[in-house]
Amino acid sequence: MTFAGRTSVFAGLAVLLSGAALAAPPRPSTPPVDAPLRPGREDRRAGREHLRDEVMDQMRTMRMWRITQELKLDEATAAKVFPLLARSDDQDREVGRECGEIFRSLRDQLLSATPDSMVVNGLIDRLISNRARKMALEQEKVIALRKTLSPIQQAKLLMLLPRIEEEFHQRIREAMDRNGRGSGPRGAFDGTDRPTGPRP
Repeated sequence: MTFAGRTSVFAGLAVLLSGAALAAPPRPSTPPVDAPLRPGREDRRAGREHLRDEVMDQMRTMRMWRITQELKLDEATAAKVFPLLARSDDQDREVGRECGEIFRSLRDQLLSATPDSMVVNGLIDRLISNRARKMALEQEKVIALRKTLSPIQQAKLLMLLPRIEEEFHQRIREAMDRNGRGSGPRGAFDGTDRPTGPRP
């Protein structure tokens, strides 16, 4: 791709980014004055969610540039690929939040003096369904990308995405550690299907 062509693609991506920012509802940085105070634990969890969202927004922008360069995307292809990846991110996040809720409920049951076997069984069923949904969403994303990218671009993306996603999680862990998250128990779950405690 020529320098002028790549400049055109980057300009197009900037438009996509600005459009996505306008379409997305703004995240409140502070609660309304008349909002009731939440318990400390819920407040800390909300703070972690907000911090994670900010890091993810930054990393998504970096991902756009890296994919554009590695796959040599033209503007028309980029306009199809990046909204698809953004939608997949949102779906993954929703599945991750549900997974975190399930694990917290399981933990509460196991810490209880009298765990309810029926409740635990129902939570396990939800967890199995959650993981099946995660796999189905991943399959849908791959199928959609194959309709847009060439075989070579598909192969490059399949090799690149795991590295970028690992960088996502690493940056999130570092951000949490800088904000006091690192003192939590090893292997604590953060609302996704992967542990976020300090690495060994």
